[in-house]
Parts: sequence; structure tokens; C-alpha cells
Amino acid sequence: NGAIQLMDLIENLKHVESERLIQLIELSTIINSTLKLEDVLAQVMEIANQLVHSDASSLLLLDPNTKRLNFTTTTGQKGKEIKKFSLKMGQGIAGWVAERARPLLIPDVSNDPRHYSEIDDKTGYDTHSMICVPMKWKEQLIGVLQALHQEKNRFTNEDLSILIVLGNLAALAIKNAQEHTNLYQENIHLKEVLKQKSSSVYKSPIMKTIYEMAKKVAQGSSTVLIRGKSGVGKEMLARYIHEQSSRKNKPFVCVT
Repeated sequence: NGAIQLMDLIENLKHVESERLIQLIELSTIINSTLKLEDVLAQVMEIANQLVHSDASSLLLLDPNTKRLNFTTTTGQKGKEIKKFSLKMGQGIAGWVAERARPLLIPDVSNDPRHYSEIDDKTGYDTHSMICVPMKWKEQLIGVLQALHQEKNRFTNEDLSILIVLGNLAALAIKNAQEHTNLYQENIHLKEVLKQKSSSVYKSPIMKTIYEMAKKVAQGSSTVLIRGKSGVGKEMLARYIHEQSSRKNKPFVCVT
């Protein structure tokens, strides 16, 4: 699957002029310069606008629980208003692209029955030209990326190829940022659980003595052997020593 996706990217790059291809490669490195999801999304939008010269753009992320596409990041005069909307799979051009995982280049959406005009009606933005591409990581749909313009016939096939490539690059960057965020939140949760457990155990006179000894041991560099039956809290005590030591900012590796 990864090989097929790479071949598709290479095929699309064949249709891009060398000057714009260099710009695409240079700008794509910016996307992967951060693991903060909000920054990744903002950078994808900025790059999309630069490459295809759209006057508005939207990035819709798929919520795996509700199966709805949410306007997560938007640009243009009506960007803030558009973020209030969401689409069902199959609804509108973005929903059609998401459901079928196929890109679309539409010279004039007013002639396309798939266009969901309610958003234009409520925001006052008059969409005509549109490119909409799926963002896929392996075989998983992450969302869709779309570029808009109020003029007809504004985008070219080369613009479509560029946005397809950018959509794939964005999907990888977004997935990495999401996983980083999840790991960070899990780490905070585990630390909180450990803190609560340590607090409750520390109230025991025996454990209070043990933890005081562990704190003294943590100040040195000697190897510590903790022995005991399964379930008595050896790992918890080891984590406590790690957190009290000068190496607390380094990873704690548990080998079982």
C-alpha cells in the first residue's frame, strides 16, 4: 500500500514544472519542522495558498467517532465563519472526495450538483473554482484539503497535481503530530496516576521510610537492585527513584 501511494505521488510530480516542484519541496520541509498539530495545520494552509494562488482554503479533518468532516483550519475572508460547519461523509464536494478518496478539479461549482451551497449562502462567500483532494495516511483517510477561488476556471491540472502531493505530505505530518499529542497526553496521565499512587502509599509508615531511603539513593549514581514479589510496587519505586534523580528529564525505560 505504501509503495502504491509513493508511485501515485511520483506520477503526480511528473506534471509539475521544475520551478514549482522546487518550491513544493522547500515548503514541504516546513510542514515537518514541528510536531504541534495546530502549527502543522496552519502551515499546510499557508503552503496551499502559496502554491495554487487560491483566495481561500480549508482543511477538514475526519472525526473517526462521528464520521463527520470538521472545518479545522480555514483561510480567507470568511474563514472564521466556515469553521462553524461540518459535513457528513458524502455531503458536498468535500464529502464526496472523502467518501471515494478521489481528487476533484471543478472549474465552476455552480454547475456541479455535488456542491453544498448552504455554506456559501450563510457566509456570503461565492465559490466558483475548487480543488479538493483527500489526505490519506497509508489506507486511512485523515481528511480533505481544498482550495477555493471566486473566479471561474482559476485552477489548472498542474495545480491539482500539486495539491494531491501536498495532501499526502500533510497527511503524514498530521498523523505524526496527532500521535505525538496522544503520547504527550498519555505521559501526563501516567505521571498523574503515579503521583496519586505514590501519595497514598507514602502515608504508610513503612513505605514512608522506604521512600525516604529511595530519595537518598537517587542522589547518587550507584546501581540499585529492588527485590520483591510481583505486584508489590517495584516498578513504582523505580520510577520514584528516577524522578528524584539528576536523570529525571531522560526517558525511563522499563524492561520486562
